[in-house]
Amino acid sequence: MAAESFLFTSESVNEGHPDKLCDQVSDAVLDACLAQDPDSKVACETCTKTNMVMVFGEITTKASVDYEKIVRDTCREIGFTSDDVGLDADRCKVLVNIEQQSPAASCRCPTPSACRSPCPCSSTPTAPGPSPTRRS
Repeated sequence: MAAESFLFTSESVNEGHPDKLCDQVSDAVLDACLAQDPDSKVACETCTKTNMVMVFGEITTKASVDYEKIVRDTCREIGFTSDDVGLDADRCKVLVNIEQQSPAASCRCPTPSACRSPCPCSSTPTAPGPSPTRRS
């Protein structure tokens, strides 16, 4: 039997790359939710372009989270503090579009077949605070 050949590829980015910033912001959002509510369900993404960061996704949590503060603090901690590096944590545009997860996504039942109607998870509260879509 002949050995199958395959091509393996991977991406590696250096310190300061936007992908690393985005991963750290998303991780910081998750950490903030879990710190206040260990049962948080977080599906959060982050993207960035010159002097703009957007956090978006679906979150179910009892935690009160200031997403904009998390973005700015994370950017500042990494060293994005000047237009010279492409992003100034204190002056960049921060877009937040966090919505409630669908009941199916936030369900704590181990399998879909284990879920009864009405689902016992349906009373899970959602992210509190201002309107989920906000620009600053």
